Amino acid sequence: MGSGVVFDALEFVDRASLRAVNSSGLFGRERWDEAETLFLRFSGKEQVTQTHISLVNSMREGRGCRGIRISSDPVQVDAWWNVRKLVGKCLVMAMKQGEVFMASDAAVPRSRLVDIIVETQEAMEDVGFFCSTLGHIGDGNIHVAILCPEDQRERGEKLIEDVQRRALRLEGTITGEHGIGTKTRDMLVEEVGSVGVDMMRIVRIQSNPPSSLRLLT
Repeated sequence: MGSGVVFDALEFVDRASLRAVNSSGLFGRERWDEAETLFLRFSGKEQVTQTHISLVNSMREGRGCRGIRISSDPVQVDAWWNVRKLVGKCLVMAMKQGEVFMASDAAVPRSRLVDIIVETQEAMEDVGFFCSTLGHIGDGNIHVAILCPEDQRERGEKLIEDVQRRALRLEGTITGEHGIGTKTRDMLVEEVGSVGVDMMRIVRIQSNPPSSLRLLT
């Protein structure tokens, strides 16, 4: 961020997620290094694109980056991005019998993204069940996925709640794209306050009076 590099997309996938990718069997013989990984997509004139790729390549030096994959072949590029798109499916495939799946999609200002990722990974270290982090770097969106035994559900839910409260502390939001549901509505008060929630209810009723609501099946 702030480097002057221009890209179309920037995604983050952690080592646990790539471990699930490798064990899924969805991608044939291709194996991914099980390390924190960034997926970047560039477009535009070749000379400009090459300049930005060179900037990225120079920035990784001295920062512990193990390697970089670069391709202009559309088939290869689509194959790599397909890995990112199917991470969620790979995580579900990694579930064992008796496990439950839970996730969050908090978001923070991009300047605080490293903070929430590092703090979240430290909190999930050595918990005894599967935890992973991935996200859309461009909009500061971090997804946390947890696979845990049913008898560890409360611990898993506590980890998810901690991610959301961590996002609020870092001037973010409890949901970056999925919206408020039954699992997050109580925490909405912590983000916008009781007055904010009341205002939302008023707008909702005025926009869709109870008499106009229909049950869609």
